[in-house]
Amino acid sequence: AFATSGRTDSDLARFFRVGVDLGLDKAKVGEFLGEKDDFNLQVLAEYAKTFTFHNIAVVEALRAFLQGFQLPGESQKIDRITEAFAKSYFEQQTTTVFHTWDGVHILTFSIIMLNTDSHSKQIKTRMSLAEFVRNNRGINQDKDKNVYDNVPEHVLAQIYHTIQHNEIRLHTQHTADLAKASSSSSREDAVRETPALLLQRQLDHVAAVARAIAPPAHLPTHTLTPTATRDDGGRNSG
Repeated sequence: AFATSGRTDSDLARFFRVGVDLGLDKAKVGEFLGEKDDFNLQVLAEYAKTFTFHNIAVVEALRAFLQGFQLPGESQKIDRITEAFAKSYFEQQTTTVFHTWDGVHILTFSIIMLNTDSHSKQIKTRMSLAEFVRNNRGINQDKDKNVYDNVPEHVLAQIYHTIQHNEIRLHTQHTADLAKASSSSSREDAVRETPALLLQRQLDHVAAVARAIAPPAHLPTHTLTPTATRDDGGRNSG
């Protein structure tokens, strides 16, 4: 969809950053960024690095990151894109809120789920702050040290209230079927899940959201098992 001959990964990343002003198709940009080819992955990493996330709350960083493209409808592509965001955000932080980028990655999905739950007209019973806090227990992880801590509750509360008052716009074209993945039963199940299972469920949810807001012609979703397909190496900032 994009002519890449003669362009470096950083060239194309900068091109995508100004794509909104140039009228680029946001769906095609998202599909390109989500591909697993080496060049696409390099562009994605460079794209994430073009953002300045120093001293910015994670929800506002995510809001800015998602403005330039539309999330693809495949869970594996979404995983790659949100992983790049999580790594770039974590590497730029000077606080010690998150142990590794893994915690940011899982929290990213949780924020998108909360966003849908809070603003979809099809959902009658909204997620409470207490549910949001419970759903994110143990996600602040450092697998190398076998640490699964909680994100500080005041950070989660700030995220919750920000989303309640300021929706993250996902370039919606279709809004049907969003409520299914954010049902009360799925929220209750999350309380009993390990971080790996929580990531899988949240990834499935985000893929469902992306498919629902995408144009009618879209690719089928693929199942992702995080513990089997994701590289656990190099997660720490040091």
